[in-house]
Amino acid sequence: MLKQIYCDKFQINGKPRGPINFKEGLNVVLGGESGTNSIGKSTFLMILDFVFGGKDYVKKDTDVQKNVGSHIIKFIFEFNNQEYYFSRSTKNFLSVNVCDEKFEPQKDKQMTLEEYLGFLAKNYGLNLPGLSFRNAVGRFIRVYNRQTINEKRPLQNATQEAGKQQVYGLLKLFNKYASIEEREIAAEKAEKAYSVFKNASQYKYVPIVSSKKQYDKNVSEIARLEEQLKELETKNNEGTLNIDDMQASRLRDIMSNLSKLRERRNLYLNRLSVIDDNEKSGPKKLETNYKELKKFFPDVDMEMIRKVDGFHQQITNILENEFSEEKKSLNNKIKDIDYFISSLNSEAQKINNQQAPNIQTALLNEYADKMAKLNQLKNENKNYNEKLRLNNDKQSQQNVLRSTVNTELKEVESSLNKKMADLNTEICGSNSFQPPHIELGPKQYSYETINDQGTGTSYKGLILFDQACLELTALPFFIHDSLLFSNIEVNRKNKIIKMYSNETKQIFIAIDTTDLLSPDVQHIIEEHSVLRLERGGKELFGRSWNEQRSS
Repeated sequence: MLKQIYCDKFQINGKPRGPINFKEGLNVVLGGESGTNSIGKSTFLMILDFVFGGKDYVKKDTDVQKNVGSHIIKFIFEFNNQEYYFSRSTKNFLSVNVCDEKFEPQKDKQMTLEEYLGFLAKNYGLNLPGLSFRNAVGRFIRVYNRQTINEKRPLQNATQEAGKQQVYGLLKLFNKYASIEEREIAAEKAEKAYSVFKNASQYKYVPIVSSKKQYDKNVSEIARLEEQLKELETKNNEGTLNIDDMQASRLRDIMSNLSKLRERRNLYLNRLSVIDDNEKSGPKKLETNYKELKKFFPDVDMEMIRKVDGFHQQITNILENEFSEEKKSLNNKIKDIDYFISSLNSEAQKINNQQAPNIQTALLNEYADKMAKLNQLKNENKNYNEKLRLNNDKQSQQNVLRSTVNTELKEVESSLNKKMADLNTEICGSNSFQPPHIELGPKQYSYETINDQGTGTSYKGLILFDQACLELTALPFFIHDSLLFSNIEVNRKNKIIKMYSNETKQIFIAIDTTDLLSPDVQHIIEEHSVLRLERGGKELFGRSWNEQRSS
């Protein structure tokens, strides 16, 4: 439990306020008798959120940060009769200092915020499947300026939080997520398997038909090919010699490779012919034509022409060397191709010689073609069946997941509605008043008091929801700001305070004025008050910055 909070910026009448100590059960932050505002009640509740690992105090209470400046909150937790001392700065709020009894940070003992939250989860017994500490408690810290005070959305931890996340947060808090997580893993695995296979078939990495119509067409074609293959085997000495499928397929490959090699050989021969033509048509010396050129152009620079001609001759020599190297390379390649052609011809001859005299190459080729086509069609249909199986598995896992989620939701819904009905009878004094009712779906939920949408009734419903969760789950505490009580009728407010006072888990509330409450409830509040705030130097930080100072 939280045992103490201290900050040297907390003041009363210009002096340090001293540590604020907490107890089991109800802890009250009490405002002035006239219901004074802007004295620090909500701010202190935000500091409680800060102590429990939140960030809103720094990010949203900007007027405090501006007027108080950077400050350090020091606090003590007690678990199993052992005290733990910590401090957390508003400046470096993403870490928490482990301290000694004088709140001096211990060397090399600083925790990251995540490590600190893990410490709280462990010691509060909130290490439940899929549940983080903030996910568990954050939605039950209902303070002005946080996004958890919508009386119609009791599961909301933040306005941008999706409905599914809110519902799953509740399931995890009720320790109903383990079976769901198991089904989620299985469903995700099935989805991934189907997706991978679907993409592979879509991009033609695996042969597959695209429709049942094509599948049935393949079935007919497979039967026809199998019959034709039997006929070919019968033609082969009436079945006395079985054609070797692998040899037939290899012979087909040989023929295909021979065709490609010959095509490549012709390509190289054509390139050789082009080189020969280029060599024969190289530039000739122009010396014999110089005199004729001079007759027609007496002023021509003959020396420049000779230099150009010489340059062309040098280029020709370079090209001749390159042509020679290219011809040598092409001849080597042709030689290699001739070797492969010869080897393949020899292999084909051996295969033909191994067959009975009446097995012709044409028969082997036909057999290999049909066998290849048959195997292709079988693979297409096999993969089509595999895709159907994977899709059925995906759908089945999703159905089981939905069923598991719905079963767990109904159990939580039933438990909550029964508990809230009991609490509502306690608070209203009769079961004739409609209790708040929650209806949970996998991705959304509704929460209302049927036939009564009044503000007071709605906030009463929010209070009862939190109390029900406190009693039914491992939720260790909740925090309620004074705005939750403002519109609730006095009689019911009295009974809510009494309900709080009977709780052993910690409850933190802020309340404005007690004048209208019954004497016994006023006594309860007096007994459980841990902090009193009012104007005139008794605000949380010893002053109120919304007041204009006189010049």
